[in-house]
Amino acid sequence: MSDALEIERLHQHMVRLHAVVEMGVIGEPPEEQARRILSDSRTALDFDYAELTQQCASGEYVRVCAVGEGAERLEDTLGTAGFGRERPHMVFDTLHDGLSHHHVVAALGLRSVLFWPFMAGEKRCMLAFGWLHPRAHFVSEDEIRYLDFLAALVSRLLDALEGQRRIAHRADTDLLTGIPNRAAVLDHLEREISAAQREDVHLALLYIDLNNFKQLNDQHGHAIGDAALQAIAQRIKSVLRKHELCGRFGGDEFCVIVPMVHSDEDLAIIARRLLDSLGEAITYDHVTLHPSASIGIATYPRDGTSAAELLAHADRAMYRAKRERTAAYAFYAEQTATTVDRAITFDRATFRSQFIMCYQPIVSARSGRPIAAEVLPRWLHPEGMRSPQAFLQAAQQQGVLRELDMMIARVALEKADELRNVADLAYHVNVSEPNEALIEAIGKSGSMLAIEVTEQQITAEASRYVAFAGACRSRGLRFGIADFASDHLSLSVLADLRPDFVKIRAGAKEAKRDSLSVLIDQAHHLSCTVIGESVETSSERQWLIANGVDALQGFEICSPLAEQDFSAWLRRYRT
Repeated sequence: MSDALEIERLHQHMVRLHAVVEMGVIGEPPEEQARRILSDSRTALDFDYAELTQQCASGEYVRVCAVGEGAERLEDTLGTAGFGRERPHMVFDTLHDGLSHHHVVAALGLRSVLFWPFMAGEKRCMLAFGWLHPRAHFVSEDEIRYLDFLAALVSRLLDALEGQRRIAHRADTDLLTGIPNRAAVLDHLEREISAAQREDVHLALLYIDLNNFKQLNDQHGHAIGDAALQAIAQRIKSVLRKHELCGRFGGDEFCVIVPMVHSDEDLAIIARRLLDSLGEAITYDHVTLHPSASIGIATYPRDGTSAAELLAHADRAMYRAKRERTAAYAFYAEQTATTVDRAITFDRATFRSQFIMCYQPIVSARSGRPIAAEVLPRWLHPEGMRSPQAFLQAAQQQGVLRELDMMIARVALEKADELRNVADLAYHVNVSEPNEALIEAIGKSGSMLAIEVTEQQITAEASRYVAFAGACRSRGLRFGIADFASDHLSLSVLADLRPDFVKIRAGAKEAKRDSLSVLIDQAHHLSCTVIGESVETSSERQWLIANGVDALQGFEICSPLAEQDFSAWLRRYRT
């Protein structure tokens, strides 16, 4: 090709690229613009391969390339043969310059390579061009002018790309703690679930909620609260291994994604490490804080196959851990990392000697008057207090869940009869499974009992619980749903159940408040009494009252009380 034609061709491409400059870096992403420009330049300079290699702060190199047909998928950089040079450098024949064994050079059969260094911001970059035939001469003056222009344009695109990356980083990062935010965590969780599905492995989501953090904020101020959150984020990071990710969901809630899970025992170890680290005192501005946390654990695929399911189930497990207070972490599945004593016999004598009943008042949201109490059994094992999960699992393994429910109901009836002259209350008893024998045994004397089951139980066996709810009503027992979230129950099932009451949680999540308002309205439409359970702060109590709940239960109202304390509490209320 004549020099005149070559100069004209270069001029035409410069005019075309000038149009990109005039438009500014808009439209397609900067990296796509760079690829298109390199493709144009490949045609203009008659070379067969072009790449842009950029040195990052870490010392690694990234590249944008335009190659000949059939080589688009190459991912290797072209080595560092040209790096360290501040001026353009030409390898005229790779066969004689030690570059022929490089993967890209060998794959494409390149015989000449031109390295053209330039700066993009404070980063050193390199344009590299390759030809299939050896070059006898360096590029011409016109080509030099073109390459200078090209480097300046690509530098601008790289600056824009870096700006986009900084914006994306800010969008994916919690500004207070510097760890991934909710959107980034959910995106990462979806990717990990896809990978776990492909590789047929398990993963886990740990949901971490700080206990009583609002009181800490109110007492010491937001500056100290923010410092505590920053310290806690760093502690979570310090406990995790390289492949595990932590993020902040907002407020005082964090989560951890653990890929490649082998057993619940491994997760229990991680949870205990987290709790030990988070429980250490924090000192800031002469104030010493003593934080604590509750952790809920859900695993893929046992507890869910989507990010939304795992998040919801880990959230519920966390609230169970928080409610029971005897364990700072809980699994969503009906399993526990604690050792279960299989030797215990759940007969009446053992029950009377080793179990105590605690009672948590439920009060009217409008008047504050006690209207009910939830019966909470506690196992005083000879070796020490055991968690409710432990004795429930032991009872399940021995096939005596129904007998255990029966004994708890009978104790509740005795208490109701004892305090009948003090306060006319309904006593809420949680049952582990549909138990018509219990209804027959307590008969009409059980009219002071209210039977509770969880939404999760109903979801597993909806038809059995519809029949059980009908049997309760026929005997004058109230029937209700605890942990009500309307996640899985259809309106038709709810209509068939006809619950007398539902229990919902306000929690600390502002994002959930709109859906909770809808839930309250839906329950009232079904003529249900709505009880706000696990109420832990005054703001939760006020929000629930403002949104029309009928009754309240939780540590903000009153903690669970042993029998004598509960009796004294009721008498004090009456006077």
